[in-house]
Amino acid sequence: MFEYNRKKQIIAYLDNNSGAKITELAKELYCSEATIRRDLIALEQEGLVKRVHGGAVLSQHQKAIFPYDVRESANIQAKETIAYKAAELVHNGDTVMLDGFSSTTRRMCKYIKTRKNVKLITNNYQIYDFFKGTSVTVFCTGGNYSMQSDCFEGFYTESFIHRFNADLHFFSATGISEDGFVAGKSIPVAGINTAMIHQSERNYLLLDSSKINVKAPLVICHANDLTGIICDEPIPEFKKNTKSFFTV
Repeated sequence: MFEYNRKKQIIAYLDNNSGAKITELAKELYCSEATIRRDLIALEQEGLVKRVHGGAVLSQHQKAIFPYDVRESANIQAKETIAYKAAELVHNGDTVMLDGFSSTTRRMCKYIKTRKNVKLITNNYQIYDFFKGTSVTVFCTGGNYSMQSDCFEGFYTESFIHRFNADLHFFSATGISEDGFVAGKSIPVAGINTAMIHQSERNYLLLDSSKINVKAPLVICHANDLTGIICDEPIPEFKKNTKSFFTV
C-alpha cells in the first residue's frame, strides 16, 4: 500500500474509532507496527494526529482541516443520510449558500440538482462544475485557492459572499461543545462560515455524531444562532427555537 493511501486510512480509522492502538492499526492495514509507528510520527509532525501511549488519536484542535479525500472516507453512511435530509429543505426558487469545505455539504449536490431556479453560492469550484447543464445557477466566489481544503478562502472570498442574501445556508464544523458552541476548523474557514451565516436567513449545521461534545479554541457561532442542526443522533436542545433534525 502506498504511504499516502495508508496515512489516509489511518486518519479515517482514527476518526471512526476515536483513536486506536498501534497493534490495532497494523492488523487493520495489514502492515508492520514499525510502519504504523513511522506514519504516526509523520502525521503528528503535520499536526493531524496526537500520539498517546501505544497508539494515537486525532489532533482536532491543531491543523483540523484534513484533505478532502480523507474527510470523504470518514463516517460515509452518516454523512450521506445527513446530506439527504438537508437537501429536503431546499425548494425550487431558493437561494442557497453551501460551505465548500464540508464533504457532507458536497454530498447534498446530487440531491438538489433537479431543483428548478435554485441559485447557489459556494467557495468550491468542484461544486460549480457539478451543476453545469442543470437549472441550478451557481456563483463561485473565487479568492485565494487553498490546496489543503480544495476551496477558495480569504478577504476576496468573504467580500463576494457579502454581495448576496440567501434563504438557506448549510455548513459543517469541527464539532459542537456541551454548552452549544460550534467549533471552527481554522481562521480562514471560520471567516467563510461566519460570512455565510450573516448573509443567510436560515442556517443549518450538518454534524455527524462523532462531532458531538467537541470543544476547540476557535468558535464560529453558538447553536442559538442557528435555525437547526441536522445530525444522525440526538443532541442537546440548546434553545427552544433551535430545531434539531435527527436522522436514523
